[in-house]
Amino acid sequence: MRIHKKSVLITNIGEWEQNAGPKLEHQWAPGRSALECATAWCEPDGPVVPSEFAALFAGHQFAGFEIESVQPEHCIRFDNLRGGPRNADLAIEATDRNGRIAITVEAKADEPFDGTLDEMMMAALEARLKNPRSGAVRRIEQLTESLFTPRVKGQPRLVQIRYQLMTAVAGTLAYAQEIKATPGVAWSFWRKRASSRIASRSTSCWSTCSRSAAIASICCCSTVIAKRWRTCGRSSG
Repeated sequence: MRIHKKSVLITNIGEWEQNAGPKLEHQWAPGRSALECATAWCEPDGPVVPSEFAALFAGHQFAGFEIESVQPEHCIRFDNLRGGPRNADLAIEATDRNGRIAITVEAKADEPFDGTLDEMMMAALEARLKNPRSGAVRRIEQLTESLFTPRVKGQPRLVQIRYQLMTAVAGTLAYAQEIKATPGVAWSFWRKRASSRIASRSTSCWSTCSRSAAIASICCCSTVIAKRWRTCGRSSG
């Protein structure tokens, strides 16, 4: 496994900070997601796959799983609307017996997954009033139309979903196309500094389909999203 930012190889924390550190200096600190993610993937002896992350892919459905490349702070554009691209904390290329896998990691410490969908829509409408050329409203519309089926009785409402989880899905699918991978995986990385423990807050695996929106399985605790994804299923055999 190699960690790199474009063509620059990263072998230690100092190189990570220099080449892929956050824009704001105060974000590179113990207990903040940028540094916690870096220290989990780059120990003093060099790059390492966190054991909790490896365990997610230890099942028979990912037989032969191996990480080839890890890119911190990788920009991924999933639509043609105005605004910046999706910024994945980690973009990972891996392989298993079924071929190439695209993985993105969203690292979190004390930060939320952005606002809920209703909060973000209100902000998008305000942005459009200030600038009629803003694409924020249309982006939310495209994401919901592409990623979700119509709600049926008993399912969670879209307003309960955090917007950043939706852009993470879209970014991962776009990354899968970028590296010509079949399935895509988005993994939320949460590290609690006090116990030096890493836990997965929400993990989703999916394979691409005609509408670029399919979830094959939901692992861990993102139940609000799990009940609303479009599904096309990756074989577990």
